[in-house]
Amino acid sequence: MKTLINILKKHKQITGKTSGIAEKVYFDRNSVKLWHPNYILEVSTAYHENLNALYGSADIPLTVAELTSNLPITISEKECFPVNSVLPGTCQHLMSVDPLQLAQVINYIYSAMAKQDVRYYLNGICLELNADSPRLIATDGHRMHWQDVNVDTQNYNLTGSQYIIPRDCISMIQLILKTDKARIGVTLSEDKKHITFYGDGWRMIVSLVDGRFPDYRRVIPTDKNHVANMTAQQVAEAIKIVKQCQTIGKAKKEKWVTCGLLIKDNQASFMPVNQLPIENEVYSISAFECTYLLDTLANCKEGAQLSAQYQINSSLLVNDSMVVMPVRL
Repeated sequence: MKTLINILKKHKQITGKTSGIAEKVYFDRNSVKLWHPNYILEVSTAYHENLNALYGSADIPLTVAELTSNLPITISEKECFPVNSVLPGTCQHLMSVDPLQLAQVINYIYSAMAKQDVRYYLNGICLELNADSPRLIATDGHRMHWQDVNVDTQNYNLTGSQYIIPRDCISMIQLILKTDKARIGVTLSEDKKHITFYGDGWRMIVSLVDGRFPDYRRVIPTDKNHVANMTAQQVAEAIKIVKQCQTIGKAKKEKWVTCGLLIKDNQASFMPVNQLPIENEVYSISAFECTYLLDTLANCKEGAQLSAQYQINSSLLVNDSMVVMPVRL
């Protein structure tokens, strides 16, 4: 039951960030239903009683009355689930995935997701259905992360189609994935406006973002003309240099706090931008905003392969799954 309370708190936190939106919670004898403008989450109370046994807790689960005593609003089921709500029975099953693997993929790309961007279609994660395996992509226009998801089963003929899952829904899914160890199922509504995630005793109906995700492949360097491999130790040293550049840039109150990168003879060197050599066709030079560069390098604990396509102002491809956009020199 502790997990259920955590979910309620997270729901209140997420909902409270949306101005003018009241938290809506409905309880019945078998489940708790949470309403948010972007999702409806239904959690079985029996599921959380089983969690107590799983975690070895001897505490007796709280009653519905004890749970609702601290909640500001209780609405009717009709309000929470209108007649036109999307139900799993009207959906096409897409895939089944291991929750641990899905959590790892989401955590990997989460930092690249936009937050309250005016380009609303970036405020979420894009699910792309490919023939081999589905892919999750996130970008804020400055850096981009993506990774394929290894699924147990997949059943769709929608190869190449994309669906944008809102950021608030991703935050809630992250919390659920910390507790659910069973396979996660994913379905798509017939009108392709809603996607449902469901597991052992819960389901989450998500309203997809009505927008078009940008063509992310355009910014991925295809010709790896300049490549450098870095060990974990070299990545750690690079992070120190980028942080030094960041400290100096902030002290000078520069508009763009950047760090330079030189790739030459299969070696990568990070340095202040003013120390970059004059451009030459035998190497690649670029500058990157320190914050985005640090976030990307933080995902390279076991080493990194850096790739640049152009001689100057090239985007940086890292480990074939991350891209950092350059600041023009």
